[in-house]
Amino acid sequence: MNHTEKPFEYYKKLWEERFNEGKIPETMEIISEAGKFYPERYESIYSLIDCCKEGLKLHPETIELYYLLAMCFLRLGKWDSPAIVARYVRNS
Repeated sequence: MNHTEKPFEYYKKLWEERFNEGKIPETMEIISEAGKFYPERYESIYSLIDCCKEGLKLHPETIELYYLLAMCFLRLGKWDSPAIVARYVRNS
């Protein structure tokens, strides 16, 4: 079964399993893949935002998570949110 034959729910279940195992980088990769194959499914973006927020609670020094969080807000058209993320990073 190739990527496009797997339903969105497959990716959602997989990222939830990895997230519960504390494998944040793998979780982000899975959600990103799901977003590529199902761009109309905004659940993947919101899931990625939640994942970033949880990851930042555990590892607030991880700049990649801030970047990914800002990119998610841009994808959703929340134009002021990336600026908020950037200000937080500068003040940290």
